Amino acid sequence: MIKICDSKRLSYRLFDLSNTENCKQDIQDMWHLEQDPDVMKYITKGITTSKEVMEKVFVPRIKSYTYPEQGYGMWRVSIKHTDEFIGEIIARPMGFFTNTPNFDDIELGWRFYKAHWGRGYATESALHVMHYIENKNQVNYFTAMADSDNASSIYVMKKLGMMFIKNTTHSDPLGDAKVDIYQRKIN
Repeated sequence: MIKICDSKRLSYRLFDLSNTENCKQDIQDMWHLEQDPDVMKYITKGITTSKEVMEKVFVPRIKSYTYPEQGYGMWRVSIKHTDEFIGEIIARPMGFFTNTPNFDDIELGWRFYKAHWGRGYATESALHVMHYIENKNQVNYFTAMADSDNASSIYVMKKLGMMFIKNTTHSDPLGDAKVDIYQRKIN
């Protein structure tokens, strides 16, 4: 299993979704993060997630793309010195829920508690996860997408060295969304 060492201020581990006691806490942490309409504003138009939907839809969905050996999955991000859960980083092959996922291009995403916005945590943690995945896999691209109005996420994408590719409709089994896509080529 890939282990990501701590960065300057943060620690990381894949969410445990294996029906252990840790699993219950991780699901609770994920669900609690999605209860803030501001956190969900550009993801679900501010609609929060019920516990039932978290357990019956999102947990199986996350399990489907969790491959610890490659570093794919949902990464729990915590303050290093306190272990306080502050957010999450997603890493999975682009187009994972299509018939032709692209294992050469890794999709990154992030969400953090509002109290931790503006501190550089999204950039620090995404760069750290990118570094470890790049060293573990044959990856040529990292890609991220966001609602065109989500200036904060677009700012993070640019800080990650990603360039604007296009504005498009992203298809997903949970619903389509109009997004800006940014991408960084490796080497």
